[in-house]
Amino acid sequence: MQISIEEVNNILASAPTVRANGVKGNVSQNTSPSSVTGNPSVKLDISSQAQDIQRVRKELEQGPEVRMDRVNALKQQISDGTYKVSSNQIADLMMRRTLADNTTF
Repeated sequence: MQISIEEVNNILASAPTVRANGVKGNVSQNTSPSSVTGNPSVKLDISSQAQDIQRVRKELEQGPEVRMDRVNALKQQISDGTYKVSSNQIADLMMRRTLADNTTF
């Protein structure tokens, strides 16, 4: 299964967080604890789920944008005339991607 950066951003944007003053809301990923609370000495604990999301996001950002091994294999199949396209698989993947990108939590 392929996870797009857009999907990760949607999850991060919709995940509610609790600020130090007890108010629930969404805090952008670039927000530091001091800018959320106005007090730089406040400690902000991040749930294990949020830590997992941050870890996955970092891995996605560090990974290559293009999988050259897959690109080269597809080029070879096209050159050999063995590349076959399944319209049913394409339609199915398009629907799955649309649903995944439009899902809000």
